[in-house]
Amino acid sequence: MTIGLPNDRVWQAANWVVRGFCDDARPHLAGFPLLAERIERNYLTELWSFDVEDDPAELDEMQRLVARVIADNETTGGARFHDPTAFPAYLGKLRELAELVEQARYRPPPGGPRTVHRGRVIVGEGLYLAAGQGVFRGHLAEDPQQKRLVTQANLHDISPAGFALRWKLDIEGIAPLEYAGPIDQPDHIGWNGHCIVEVEPRGQPAIELAPIDEKSAVLLAVDVLEVVARAHAARLEVGGIRPELIYARRDTEGRPRLAGLVPRSPMFLARAYPLSSGSPPFTRLYTALHDPPDERQRDIYAVAMTFIHLVQGAHPFGDHYLEEVPRMAAGERPAWRGSPRLGEALISGLEKDPKRRPRAEELAARLRAAL
Repeated sequence: MTIGLPNDRVWQAANWVVRGFCDDARPHLAGFPLLAERIERNYLTELWSFDVEDDPAELDEMQRLVARVIADNETTGGARFHDPTAFPAYLGKLRELAELVEQARYRPPPGGPRTVHRGRVIVGEGLYLAAGQGVFRGHLAEDPQQKRLVTQANLHDISPAGFALRWKLDIEGIAPLEYAGPIDQPDHIGWNGHCIVEVEPRGQPAIELAPIDEKSAVLLAVDVLEVVARAHAARLEVGGIRPELIYARRDTEGRPRLAGLVPRSPMFLARAYPLSSGSPPFTRLYTALHDPPDERQRDIYAVAMTFIHLVQGAHPFGDHYLEEVPRMAAGERPAWRGSPRLGEALISGLEKDPKRRPRAEELAARLRAAL
């Protein structure tokens, strides 16, 4: 069931959710004359779908009505629900509708740059791109020095709100997620759908530093593993650990240390409609292929593969996933040209069975001992 909005916004929700919204809106309809007839009509048709016209007065009514319904539900706390466990999902969908209405009301200046989050972030340089999706560098409209990473694609099996809930990752060392929702203004030539906005750490992607000497690589890897350990202690998987999304800055000795992880782009792109042709934005693989969903030890595999790449200056199984998939799926041992102890420590993180991989703290200890 749907509520259609201007600016190519559509709220898709289960029948019971849309009916719940109509039920909750009904006591207030006397104050919302532009929408009242359409909402009442659902009780005759039982279609539980309607459209909101591209009219500022009508959009203003919709914005105020949704806010009223959310306020009512926040006050009652789901007391009317037969199944209280369904209430958080319902409230989350209402908040998603509120965001979509705000997006429908926003009109970027004609001829201006692409923006997201209702003009708060200006989208600039494309970093990792494919047809209809990609990762871009942006900045705050009010302060160009405040950089952001914007990942754009069409989600297909999760809502932006659901993605934000799953990948909030409020962990020290992981960049904040500031926004998950529709882009501001689709152009139907590749820029459409949804996006996330993450704060870009002050530093540079570690891949730009490769190859990294072994001592520097160990120091940086231990920094990353400390973040992974914090996430795992909170029963969270970090997700998209790869050389492009580990940001480093130089310490007083000139060695790269962790500035922050920005790990959500690969997880976002994995939930998007698949490309009809061509390569995805990230063409190399760093995650274990056969691990089950939500297996936190996937992070250990990704750290190990990432730092083998950073030390050697190249992915050990080739430069494209078509080369890498069969070798990684077979559990092939990567070639290693560095010191044997460091190689053994890193390769221990690539065990095909996630239970045999070291925990984050254990791998950090092995890496320190390898120096």
